[in-house]
Amino acid sequence: MLYRFGKGASALIETIWIDTTGLEKPDLLGKSIAFFAEERKEHLRKLKNPSAIRLSAGAGLLLFYALKKNGLESRINDIRKGQFGKLFLPESSFYFNLSHSGSLALCAFGDTDLGADIQQLKETIPQKTIKILSPQEKEFLQGKEGRAQTEAFYQIWARKESLMKWDGRGLRLPMQSFSVVQDSIPVERMIFEGKVISFQEYRLQGYAVSICAEQRQFSDEESIKYDKNIKELLKSEIFH
Repeated sequence: MLYRFGKGASALIETIWIDTTGLEKPDLLGKSIAFFAEERKEHLRKLKNPSAIRLSAGAGLLLFYALKKNGLESRINDIRKGQFGKLFLPESSFYFNLSHSGSLALCAFGDTDLGADIQQLKETIPQKTIKILSPQEKEFLQGKEGRAQTEAFYQIWARKESLMKWDGRGLRLPMQSFSVVQDSIPVERMIFEGKVISFQEYRLQGYAVSICAEQRQFSDEESIKYDKNIKELLKSEIFH
């Protein structure tokens, strides 16, 4: 299924995601590859894990979707990596960010620099990651129990990852050096290194999603469901 969230005049950021189930089939994967940048094609050839192949292919399809919606599909091979690996389209006001987790791939795109992250909710909190949360974030989690605590953890984690991806340094930005929890609640807006940044959160079934952008008032959540599986999606007009 392909879904779309949060398109509005106040945001100009659109977030789309797709369930990549089915892309492990050689025929569907073969049809998908035609829409990928040469670098992604080469990357896929090196992957051995079926899940990694499926997710990377799903992200590639969504990137093509985003480019074509903006009349930029001919520039797919112009995409470059920044100093720390963040993808961008040179000499363009088009920005995008990719993420995947579980069986879902996600792409957020718009007219402003942004970061996007999706996290599949697991049954428990990975203990090694607790060590790199801020004191405020740890205190927030300690006030919850059971499943509520686990969901809150992944909500925080998605926000932190989206900020790090917006920033561009990724994991080179120490995760414990900033907090997305203030006054005992996850923030919607915060000051980070002198800039006002905003978060938009989406709750999917079994997943946490966060989009981060600078000085942005996000529109109220709205969702449009495309009742198509991967095979039907590839037959749609966006891919012809």
